[in-house]
Amino acid sequence: MTASFLPTILVPTVGLVFPAIAMAALFLYIERGQATTPSGSSSTFGQISEDSQTDVV
Repeated sequence: MTASFLPTILVPTVGLVFPAIAMAALFLYIERGQATTPSGSSSTFGQISEDSQTDVV
């Protein structure tokens, strides 16, 4: 088999590198404040919601 080295390369890549890139990208996306609630406004934990007057957790 000529490509017997591929699992040695692809398993760590798919299992460690791709998830690390995805988590870093999601972290940066959230921290930049671009993530919004379904109503369209940015949400902060502990903020009083406008419609139900309860804490958003």
